[in-house]
Order: sequence, then C-alpha cells, then structure tokens
Amino acid sequence: MLKDEDCNQSSQELIDYLSLKIKELESKIALLVRQDKALNENFKRLKSIPAIGDITAYWLLAYLASCGFKNGKEAATFFGLTPMSRQSGSSVYTVCGISKIGHSYIRKALYAPAMNFAFGRWKNSVYLPFVERLLANGKAKKVVIVALMRKIVTIAFAVRKTQKYFDLALI
Repeated sequence: MLKDEDCNQSSQELIDYLSLKIKELESKIALLVRQDKALNENFKRLKSIPAIGDITAYWLLAYLASCGFKNGKEAATFFGLTPMSRQSGSSVYTVCGISKIGHSYIRKALYAPAMNFAFGRWKNSVYLPFVERLLANGKAKKVVIVALMRKIVTIAFAVRKTQKYFDLALI
C-alpha cells in the first residue's frame, strides 16, 4: 500500500524527468534552427513581431513553412481563429465563439501573449489602437484577445512571405 508521501515523491520524480526531457527537446529544436540558415533567418524575423517569443516562433515556423498557405486568412482558419456561426433555417443565426478546428498548439502558444498585449503588462504597445478600436465597438475582452491572436498570425504570415522584419505598417 502506497502512502501519500510515496505517491508525491513518485509524481515529483516523473515531473522532473519530463521537465528535463522537454528542456532537451527545446534545446535540440533551437540547435536545429540555428544550424539552418533559412530557418534561423525566418526565426529571427518572426521574433521581431511583438508578442512572439521563442516557443511561439518555433510553432509558427513549423506550420507556416510546411502548410503552404496562400494568405493570412487561410493560416488563421487552419489554426482555428475564425468565428463559428450556428444557423438553422432563416430564424436562428448566432456566432458561438471560435471554430477550434485546427491545431490547438498555436492557440495555446498565442493566448497568453495576446492577453498580455491586449490587457496586461504590454497593453500600451503597438497593438493599442487595434485593441481600443475593438473595445470601442463593444467587443468583449475574449473576443479582443482572439482577434489579436488572429492579427499576430496574419502578421507572422506576412513577415514570412515577404521575408522582411516586422514593420509597424503591417498592423
């Protein structure tokens, strides 16, 4: 029969092991990106966008490079950042959130940065006019956060496609 202390110790050992493996994988990814000139340049370009850190840049780099999107709208749709509507005949039409079709990893990687740039620590940044415009139009805070996530994805697509660093004119 296991005691609580045994379970806690076993769980902590597993957490430590998995944390170590995650760090090893992250360093292998970083090494691969640094060794490839094109990947490294695209990584630096993506990191020039406010709200994109290392992990988010790795995810965007992987998907934007391999999926062959025609435009930022396709990328946002692929990542599940488009509104989903429910319609029944001609009487019922509601918008019930985002579609959530696509890869949740990008949504998870973008949520915290978008939240911080919309309402948190960096709210007075380059995205402030965009956020204020949406709030002035009566949008809820979560809608603003998702809209900013979508904007970041479309900016990332534009940066990757044009092979230029972030420019405020892209907003």
